[in-house]
Amino acid sequence: MLTIIIIVIIPAASLAGQVVQEKPLVANNISSKDLMGFEKCKISKNLSVFIEKLYSEEMPIKKENEYFIYKVNTELYGLTVKEIIIGVCGDGSRNCGWGQFLGLIISVPVKDANILLLKNTGIDFTKENRDEEAGITLRPILKRNITNDNESILYCDPGIL
Repeated sequence: MLTIIIIVIIPAASLAGQVVQEKPLVANNISSKDLMGFEKCKISKNLSVFIEKLYSEEMPIKKENEYFIYKVNTELYGLTVKEIIIGVCGDGSRNCGWGQFLGLIISVPVKDANILLLKNTGIDFTKENRDEEAGITLRPILKRNITNDNESILYCDPGIL
């Protein structure tokens, strides 16, 4: 008796509509120290290098016209950061104003995130602080993640460029 087994491989990405990571993430190399300065929308050299590595070497878990989302595993002021949002231009490059957008998806609702951020920094990130002329964020803004009420987003944006 001859048994024939046929194996059909269907990429998980085609089933889920999302890109699947097949290699270890660069994201494991980011430390909470690299995020220091983010509370003033300052990007450290290490964070800048990390962002460029993500953008050039990793597949995002989600791609939109204005941003890419990557899986990360780090912490900021006691909050778990699970994903990072990197702004992109309509053509997917980062060489436009919107390419300066950077957001951190935090694993707790805004209320809980704000309590911990207030305790650890003394800053209420739910109150926007922008440059009066250009509108650029002078410190990150904390908002509800519109796709998940149990998460929040802490972000810096380029204003009205």
